[in-house]
Amino acid sequence: MKQLNISQTALNLIFHLTPFVDRDGRIHLDKEVVKRKMYCDRRELHKALNELRETTYQGKKLITYENGYYVSHFHLPTNGDDSYLKHIPFYNSADFQNLSKNQTRLFLYIATNNIRNQFTRVAVENLYKNTLHDREYGLNIFDSYKDMTEDLFFLIDNGYISVRFKGHEEPIDNNATHYKSDFHRTFGFKNNKKSRTSKYFKPKHNLDLKVNPTLFNEEAIKNKAGKAELRLLAERYHMCHEDMKAETFNFIIGRKNSLIEQFGIAGLEIYRTALQKYFKEKNESIIYYDLVGKAANTFTDFYLLEEIKKVILSTLENQLSGFVSTSLSIPIKSAHIPTLIKYFIANSSDEHKILIDQDIEKIDNAYDLLSGLAAEEPWTYLAESIEATYAVHKTKLFEMLRVEGVKAGIHELYELLESVNTKKLIASFASNAQLSKHKYLEEEANQLKQVVRFFKKKHAPLGQRIQESSEEPEPKPKNYLAILDEYINS
Repeated sequence: MKQLNISQTALNLIFHLTPFVDRDGRIHLDKEVVKRKMYCDRRELHKALNELRETTYQGKKLITYENGYYVSHFHLPTNGDDSYLKHIPFYNSADFQNLSKNQTRLFLYIATNNIRNQFTRVAVENLYKNTLHDREYGLNIFDSYKDMTEDLFFLIDNGYISVRFKGHEEPIDNNATHYKSDFHRTFGFKNNKKSRTSKYFKPKHNLDLKVNPTLFNEEAIKNKAGKAELRLLAERYHMCHEDMKAETFNFIIGRKNSLIEQFGIAGLEIYRTALQKYFKEKNESIIYYDLVGKAANTFTDFYLLEEIKKVILSTLENQLSGFVSTSLSIPIKSAHIPTLIKYFIANSSDEHKILIDQDIEKIDNAYDLLSGLAAEEPWTYLAESIEATYAVHKTKLFEMLRVEGVKAGIHELYELLESVNTKKLIASFASNAQLSKHKYLEEEANQLKQVVRFFKKKHAPLGQRIQESSEEPEPKPKNYLAILDEYINS
C-alpha cells in the first residue's frame, strides 16, 4: 500500500470497493451507494476509478473493466477479518477519509506491520528520509523528522494508533501534556532540530507501534458481494429488492458459497450463469414467488440444478469422445466431477434424476460408462441413484395398479403388470413434475382407474392405454399469479 502513488480519493475508493469484491475479483459496484459513502460526485468517482484502472501494482493493473464489470486485481476477497489487513469500520469512516495522504500512508504502514495488531518495533529513522533510513522496511514519504512527528502525533492525539517507548509496558497517554516533549527527548530532537545521524556510527532509536485496540477490535466489515449482486440484478430488471425476504437472499447466497467452497471459480460460474438466467427469465415474478415462499426453491430446482445437469452431461459426452472442454468458460476440474455428481444427487428431486436419465439416453454409448462392462466411478453413483428412484416409483405404481385391478375384479394381474412400460410411464410423470410430491397418487389415480376398467372390458394392451392416458392434456391449475392479479384489480 505504501508503494502506491495514487490520490487520496482513489486510495479511499479501494476501501469502499473492498466489501463488494467477489471471489473471482468481480466488483459488484453500485456507484450511487459508493458516491454517498465517499461524499463525492459522479465526476470525482469516475476519475478515481480511471486512476485505479491506469495504476499498475506488481505487474498488474489495480482494476480492469471486463464484460461490463469492474474487476479487481488488488483485493483479496475475504470475510473481512481473515486477510492481511482486517477491514475495520474505520477505513470506511469520514475520519479516515479526512486524513491527509501522508497520515493515511503512515496509518496503513502501522496497520500492515502486524495483521494481529500486536506491537511492532520500528526504528524511528525508518519513518523519514535520512542516512540511516532502510528503504526496504521504511517509509519514504516524509522529508524530515519534524514532518513525520506532526502526522504521528495527529494519529496519537485522535486515538487512531497506540505508541510505546522501547522498554515500557504501557503505551503513551495521549492526554498527557508532556508526551510530545518526552518523545522528542527520547529520539534526540532538541532546539527544533534532530541530532545528526551518521552513516558510520548507526545508533537507531526504536519505538513500538500498533493500531489503537479500540478501533481494531471492532467487528470487521463483512463481504457483501453476494447481496450486492442480487440487489443489482433486481434493479436491472426493475424489481423492488427491498420487498424480498432476507432468508431468500441468505438461502441463495448459501448456495453460492457452497458451490465456491466445493468447486472454486467453476462453482461460482455455475451459480452466476443460473442466477442471471433466473432473473432474466422471471424478473418481477420472483417477487411473487417470494411471497409464497418459493423463490429460493424455484432458483435451485429450475435453474441451478439445470446448469449443473448441463455440466454433468457435457462432461459425460467429453469423456466418451475424448475431449476435455465443458460448457463452462472455466472448465471444472476432473477431480471435482465426483463431488459435483454427488451434489446433484443430494440436492435434486426425483424428477431431476429421471429427466437426466432421459437426457443420458440420447448420448451414444453413455450407459457403457454408467452401468455397462466399462462402467466406472463417478458415473456409477449417478446410475445407482437413477435406478433407485425408478425402483421406488415402480413399486408404488404397481401397488396402485394392483389395488385398482382388484377393485375392478381382475385377480390375475400378471398380464396387467407385464404390459405396463413403467419406465416410460414414470418418465411421463416426471416431465409433469408429479413424482417428488407424489401427485400421481392422487391426480393420476382417476386416469389409472379408467385404464384398468377399460382393460377389464376390452382386454386392450395396458401399456398402450396407460401411455395414451398419461399423454392426455390435463386441466391446468389456476396460477397464483393470476389470482393475485385478480385480487389487485378487484
